[in-house]
Amino acid sequence: MFSDGDPSLADAVRHAANSDAVHILDWFHGSMRVQHLLADRW
Repeated sequence: MFSDGDPSLADAVRHAANSDAVHILDWFHGSMRVQHLLADRW
């Protein structure tokens, strides 16, 4: 599973699939979170 690092998403997928999912950090979406924080500062 690819995500932006939000642990609640990984937990939801593990629960829905009833198995242990591999959590892979998606750097693009993770960086978008940072960009939004920086944009609010200016």
